Amino acid sequence: MNCKTLALMPALLIIFLCLSAAPAQEVSATPAPESKPEVPAAKRALIREILEVTRAAQASVAMFTAQFDQMEKQMPDIQWQAISSMDEFKQLQPAQQEEVR
Repeated sequence: MNCKTLALMPALLIIFLCLSAAPAQEVSATPAPESKPEVPAAKRALIREILEVTRAAQASVAMFTAQFDQMEKQMPDIQWQAISSMDEFKQLQPAQQEEVR
């Protein structure tokens, strides 16, 4: 994995954990109150325990690692498809095209 990938993983993990720990919200016709109610400490502790028991952090890291590994494997082919479809590339001689590849 490259440095950019490693730098993104903590941020993605934090986003995932925040989204998975957020309570489901109902859509209503009435406007939302100005201030959000405080989540009780007991509820926070239960959420934290659920995340630990289900190993959510480890699962998230494994999922993101697998996705980034797959993207890194696919990137050369994606780049090659983009380059080889350019008009400028098509105008090159076959030897020049091979040199670019």
